[in-house]
Amino acid sequence: LKAVDDGAEIVIASRDLPKSVLVIPQPFHRRLVGKLFRHFIQILFQLPIIDTQCGFKLFTRNAAHEIFRRQKTLGFTFDVEILYWGKILGFKTVELPVHWINRLSSRVSLARDLLPTIRELVLLRIQFHKNLKGANTET
Repeated sequence: LKAVDDGAEIVIASRDLPKSVLVIPQPFHRRLVGKLFRHFIQILFQLPIIDTQCGFKLFTRNAAHEIFRRQKTLGFTFDVEILYWGKILGFKTVELPVHWINRLSSRVSLARDLLPTIRELVLLRIQFHKNLKGANTET
């Protein structure tokens, strides 16, 4: 809440910040895939955020209204879409360290979810490109 008081409109937690405390970290293979996934997201979306998938996100009422009325995806790419909308709409985003404990009962399956999620991200980026290009030619 202090970050919001200081002007942030979106606040998200990050496991990758120096002051983050990972009480129980993910297994090595999940950390490796996570880092590769984050690099892929950066290549496609150039978000000013290190960890889009950590989970905790706080929005001001205005940011939530403007972003979520535009949001379309429901899968794992949901986080990327809402944060990209935040970037496009110019909302100040702050990433804060987190005290984090890995859940061994995670529902994410690398074998089942990775390729469909990558496909969704590519399609999401293409859709954003088309929409933004169309919006720029109309003005």
